[in-house]
Amino acid sequence: MHINDYPFLFAQFKADIHHHKFKPSGCGGFDVTDFSVLDVALHAIEQEAQKYLAQPHKLLLLEFARNDYIQALKQFQPAFLRNSYFIFFEANLDICVNRVYERAYHPTNRDDHFISEEMIRSYYQEENDELLIYQLLAQYGISKKRICIIQNTGTRKKFYEHLRYFVSGFLSKKSDEPTHTQEPQSDCKEYSMVYSTPSAAHQAYEWQSQPNDSDASQI
Repeated sequence: MHINDYPFLFAQFKADIHHHKFKPSGCGGFDVTDFSVLDVALHAIEQEAQKYLAQPHKLLLLEFARNDYIQALKQFQPAFLRNSYFIFFEANLDICVNRVYERAYHPTNRDDHFISEEMIRSYYQEENDELLIYQLLAQYGISKKRICIIQNTGTRKKFYEHLRYFVSGFLSKKSDEPTHTQEPQSDCKEYSMVYSTPSAAHQAYEWQSQPNDSDASQI
């Protein structure tokens, strides 16, 4: 089950007819002007996810992008986060801008939404302190093996290799340790495993094709 914050933000945008907290942007999208709405959306994500927590064999994927993940993670109840795994994707702003415009003008799925370059460069300009995020999650009793940070600047093939390696470890349910015998070579930072949450570019894809990678298509 995939839950992201866009539908909740879009509903707030449509209700804000006088544009007090949002303003329209291109491609039917919007920019946020009152950032308190972002915390409201995170509360809505948690409420939505709670509906499915009791269902057996249900994997919940919660997706959101923020400029301050310390602030964002504090919006969730500690008990809600405690049994979670965390994946953060990192990419520079130029890559994020290119990807957003590419998928907005050439969408391939319903999550290919538009965010203006002005919004991306102003809101996401500050880098997150990864150590502080790690320390915050440790306070919730979250093992470092549940945290992954992926440098999302390479090919789609490389991205999926890192993602598959991390995800297969907890899907096996045998232990917190990965079950692969060979770890993919590193675009992935490690504390033990690594941690990731989407940056301004919510989806992983290759912007510049690579001559030695047959799966380096733009997406």
